[in-house]
Formats: sequence, structure tokens, C-alpha cells
Amino acid sequence: MNKRLLNKLMMLKAVLSFLKANARVWKQVPDLADDIKELGKLTNEIDSKRQLIANDTKGHTEEKRDEQQKLEKQVIALSSVLAAMAERSGNEVLLGKVDFSRSEFTQKRDQEQVIIASEIVALARENLEALASSAISEEQVAELESQAKRVEQLMPKKRLSVSERKAANGQMKELFKTTDRLLKKRIDRMIVPYESSDPAFYAAYQNARMIIDYGTRYNKEETGETA
Repeated sequence: MNKRLLNKLMMLKAVLSFLKANARVWKQVPDLADDIKELGKLTNEIDSKRQLIANDTKGHTEEKRDEQQKLEKQVIALSSVLAAMAERSGNEVLLGKVDFSRSEFTQKRDQEQVIIASEIVALARENLEALASSAISEEQVAELESQAKRVEQLMPKKRLSVSERKAANGQMKELFKTTDRLLKKRIDRMIVPYESSDPAFYAAYQNARMIIDYGTRYNKEETGETA
């Protein structure tokens, strides 16, 4: 979502927050109440589209990065002990599976890291009795298994294709157009009578309708753009 549309979404949320806090003023006006309900629904749809697109393109979230770092430490710790054990016993097959560096692991794709972690879990369980003398327990192996599952759960289930992302962006823009019309042609007009009957409410509504852009306030009359 570009900056202009994000600013507009923030305005919609500010308007809804203000109207919700002052429901006593308008809830007895059925037409206005219905329009405000529709505004809330449209705003939620816009936000859902925004999150869908943002989650698809953002990549690693802070939470995911933290969990991946934990996975990295646990994988390297267990694979290092397995590699030492394999070297000690002359098990070249096992050594070939577990002898990798931290940088080699971190350079792998997310899904590959989870697969490697699962392989280390399986190898550790196969050699659990021998690992006991290296202070490795089933509890540590199970902890790595659980951590791999946590990381996997944080991965996007499905990446949007170029056409899907384009469609989602198009749908979001249409939702903004519908919302603009609802605000300008219906809700704004229904608020006009309050200029006389409840000046404070009217003024506060107009303030909420302003779009804030990096500390600069402007409204539709000042910019000529649909707000």
C-alpha cells in the first residue's frame, strides 16, 4: 500500500474510532447508523487486503527472526556434538550429514532450515544412547523438534502469485473508491445538521476526517483529492 492510501486508511480508522466513542449522538438515526456500520465493514475489508499483501511481501517478521535464531543455536549445538561423536567413532556417513558450519545453515532457505533441524532430531534419536555420555538428553532433542515446528508455523502458508497480488491491490483500490463515495455522498451529508444541533460533535468529526501526512494536516477542500 502506498503512503497516500495508508494515510487514508488511518483517517478511516480515526473516523470510526471517533464515531464509536460518540455513538450516543447518532445511534438514534437509523440511516446514519446503517451507513456507519457499512463504513466499518468496508474499512475492515481494506485492512484485511492490506495485511494479506503486507504479510506476503514483508518476509521475516520480528517474531520469526527471533524463533529462527533460537532454532539456529539449537541445531548447531546438537549437530556439533553429533559431528564430534561421528569423528570419534569414525562414522563417516553420520559425519557427512551433520558436519556443517553455522553460516552454511543460516544461508539455507527457511524451509530447508526446518528440514535440516528435523533430520538432526532423527539422527539424535537414533544415537541417543551414545549421546548420553556427551550430556545430550531426549529433552534437548524434543526441544529442538518443538522449535522447528514453531518456526514452520510462522512461515507463510502460501505465497501470492504476481496475478494474485495484482488482483488484491485492485480490489483494495475499488474498496477505497466505494468508501470515499460512502463518506462524501452519505455520511458527510448526514453529519451536516449537527453543525447547528451539536457544534462540538460536528467540529470533532471534521477534524477526524482530515488526513494526516507526516505531521502535515490537509483535507479534501485543501488538496482537491478524495478523502
